[in-house]
Amino acid sequence: MNIKYNKKKEELRHDPVLESIAKTQQALKANSNRIISALIVIILILAGFQVMNYLGRKKLEGAQEGFGRGMLHLAAAEEDNALEAFSSVTDEFSNTAHGAYSAYLVGQIHLANGRYDEALASFESTVNNKNGKGFIQGEALIALATCYEAMGNDDLAMDYFNRALKDVSVRYRHPSVRWKMALLNKKNGNTEKAKTFCNELVSDTLSQDYGKKAEGLLAVLTHL
Repeated sequence: MNIKYNKKKEELRHDPVLESIAKTQQALKANSNRIISALIVIILILAGFQVMNYLGRKKLEGAQEGFGRGMLHLAAAEEDNALEAFSSVTDEFSNTAHGAYSAYLVGQIHLANGRYDEALASFESTVNNKNGKGFIQGEALIALATCYEAMGNDDLAMDYFNRALKDVSVRYRHPSVRWKMALLNKKNGNTEKAKTFCNELVSDTLSQDYGKKAEGLLAVLTHL
């Protein structure tokens, strides 16, 4: 009986699974301090991520709330209050999508009131905002072009209109931009470029209204 028991005990001692468990236990005992330290670091990292996520959510909520206030004031034709609300979002939450939207609307309010320098600064802020989503940066390029045109700087206006034509997010605005480019080139004596934009509008089946205008302008340009 003892022979069988000792044999069984010897077999268990050389069992690879049990040996692995035993080695793991020994390693845990030998390195317990380092393992605890590593666990503490992991816990701190996870806690840091949770804090950052919480702060990110609070930041987003603040931006949304400020933007919502601005939209309510804008809908109520309370321009000064809207400008204050949007400016607050732009200042406090500049690196958010709502910060980009707010900067664009601040620019539009300034542009409507002839404050071109302030408008340019706001539109440039929108274009350069890395968190701008979708069409807003393309719209800001068009707004910059419109602003420079109002200031009499046709060269910069055409430069920004050209940049807008390369932005697919505002493809729905391209017919109107091409029409503006045709008019500006005609105004500045660039007849051939004006014709090019007109021909593009005529061949664009989705811009029938501008296509008709372009046909009329082409008739004028051919006699220049």
